[in-house]
Amino acid sequence: MACADADGQHHAADIARVAARTSETGHLTLGVRRFDAGTPLRSRAGNALTRVLFALVTGRPVRDTQTGLRAYPYALLDWLRRVPGDGFDFDFEMNVLLFATRDRHAIEQTRVATRYLGDNESSHFGVVTDSAQVYWPLLRFGLASLLGTH
Repeated sequence: MACADADGQHHAADIARVAARTSETGHLTLGVRRFDAGTPLRSRAGNALTRVLFALVTGRPVRDTQTGLRAYPYALLDWLRRVPGDGFDFDFEMNVLLFATRDRHAIEQTRVATRYLGDNESSHFGVVTDSAQVYWPLLRFGLASLLGTH
C-alpha cells in the first residue's frame, strides 16, 4: 500500500517504484527526496535538523523523515493500526518511523525526484504548529528511551 501527499510533489512513476520496492522487500519504504539547491530553504533546513535529531534519538539514519511518499507492506497493516497518532498527520508519520525503529522493522529508503511548485506554495506546512507536531513525538520518544519506559 503506497501513500503520497496530495500536493503534487511526487511523480506517479516514483510512487509506483516505492510501492514496488515494498512488494520486493516486504519492508516499509520511504521515497527519499534530494535536498539540493532547488529545494526551498525552509524545507532543506527543517529536514536537516529533523534528520540529525532522529538519528540522535533512535540511532538509525533516515534521510527524509518528512517524506509524504511512503509504502507499507500488508504484513505491517495491523502494526500500523497500533501506532499512536491522529490519522496521516505529522505526529503519526513521525511515530511510524520511531515505532518502526523501536520494534526493529526495516526501513527501506529509495531516492525519488521532487518537484516544488513555485517556492513550495502547495505546502500547507505551518512552521510553528506543524514543527511542534514533528518534534513532540521525537522528544517524547527520546525521553521514554532515556527513562526505559517504551
